[in-house]
Amino acid sequence: MTVSRPAGLQAGVEIRLGGQAHAVIAVTGTSVRLEDAAGEVSEIPLAVVLSDPSLELVAGVRAPLAGTDVAETVAARTLEQARWWEGHILEVLTGRPPECGPELAMRAEYDPAITTLRQRELAKVAELEAAGRKVALGTVQRLRLG
Repeated sequence: MTVSRPAGLQAGVEIRLGGQAHAVIAVTGTSVRLEDAAGEVSEIPLAVVLSDPSLELVAGVRAPLAGTDVAETVAARTLEQARWWEGHILEVLTGRPPECGPELAMRAEYDPAITTLRQRELAKVAELEAAGRKVALGTVQRLRLG
């Protein structure tokens, strides 16, 4: 059996392993350092992680919203809208909006441990529509990938 590193397994991504969500802290040639939702850090041999059939890439590395130097050149309304979208997209990717710390329970429809990315995207579309903002699934997906 040949084991290879799945595309995207790197520090900063979120994976699901054995049904549990973990943030990848570091990947070396021999091990993977993970942090679970409770903040517990563990180090697992890379071969064990890669051979686990439950391994799933949940969310890629998050690119931060532009720094203040760029933000100063963008219209206030555009920046406000970008930050609004950032919160919604982060909730789709991680299960939590940016202002929600790990001590607060995430809403079930956004929990990466029990929902697929597609289910979370559809939940976001439904949530925004219920709030009076009609958004297409393709818009949420495009912004998530952007």
